[in-house]
Amino acid sequence: MRSSESGRRPSGRPADGWTGQGMPLAARHRDALSELLREIDAPPSDDGTAPGGPPWDYAMAHRALERAWRVVAAAGATADGMRMLERIRALEHELSSAQLRDRDRSLDRLRSAMDIIREPTSMESLLGPAVQAVTELGFDRAILSRVEDSQWLAQRVHVGGDADWAEEILDAGAEPFPLDHNVVDSEMVRRKVSIVVHDVQDRPGVHRLIAGVSRSRSYAAAPLVVGEEVIGFLHGDLYYQNRDPNELDRRLLMMYADGLSQVISRMWVVEQLGSVRAQMLAATTPSRPGLGPFVVGTGHREPLAPVPGAAQGGVDPHTTLSDNALTRRELEVLRYLADGDTNAVIARRLVVSVGTVKSHVKNILRKLGAQNRVEAAAYWFDLQSRRPPVERSLRLR
Repeated sequence: MRSSESGRRPSGRPADGWTGQGMPLAARHRDALSELLREIDAPPSDDGTAPGGPPWDYAMAHRALERAWRVVAAAGATADGMRMLERIRALEHELSSAQLRDRDRSLDRLRSAMDIIREPTSMESLLGPAVQAVTELGFDRAILSRVEDSQWLAQRVHVGGDADWAEEILDAGAEPFPLDHNVVDSEMVRRKVSIVVHDVQDRPGVHRLIAGVSRSRSYAAAPLVVGEEVIGFLHGDLYYQNRDPNELDRRLLMMYADGLSQVISRMWVVEQLGSVRAQMLAATTPSRPGLGPFVVGTGHREPLAPVPGAAQGGVDPHTTLSDNALTRRELEVLRYLADGDTNAVIARRLVVSVGTVKSHVKNILRKLGAQNRVEAAAYWFDLQSRRPPVERSLRLR
């Protein structure tokens, strides 16, 4: 944790205590509504709160104006009453226009976010922009996580203007967190819906490590769904704005998550088609001594260069793609191995024991004919066109 907390606001409920579900009113509209209700002595709201206090949302304001209209109309058709009805109608029109402008701005933010994730052409280049784009929706901070085997693991964190804090939050969410029925966020897995969670610091069933480090008081979250499977989460909060996510925030995040899910799905299909095409080319290209098994081209007519050490490792140069092929899990281990991760780090990422990772590494070296991890890593870099299936997509760092 950083020793300095300068620039970080304290956690807790917003100073104004806002608990509305929609877009909060601008201060001038709230003041105008409060003044009008005082003049006609109309009941302010269903729960007795007045707009001069909490910053009401549009739905609350419209209901208050309906009550005010009924109060004035019941008093009779006096000159003062008619003028008051005109004021009510004018304020109603102004609020409706402001609400439409707010919605238009929100849709513009959604389009901006979607434009960001249309540019990347691979999973490696997608995940960073994908989490940063959440702030285009109006959120201050965002977390992109993967979900696998009922475990929740953070993959990317974006905190505007505070990369160190983002790293701290990422570290807090790097360990597998079980998504059992007591966890609030498991609702996204069960029902594939977006949620808003309040009172994070005091609420049971939240990710306590992330809550503690982030000091978040509330957040919106949405699932990333590919096919019928939830493969990840998006979380966003409004920490610096000192307010809770409202219904519009939740819907924007859900629409963005739907769009990101489609991008991930489409990207996986393209990569799989490229992999199949490469396998077909490899299968119809004469083998050459020194090539290890499972070598895949990327549209090249000529075979790839030999893998260091492969020819001396006892691998038949005429081995087909189906012989000695690496399993899905071995490909995952090989990728992390190529990234320079130790066996312990790989075990933590895959939620398995270190012994299991060692066994996978041993099998990988045997199948590739590699003498050591360096040669195996070199082999991986010749296979960059092959990616894990979509359910492992968010594993990429």
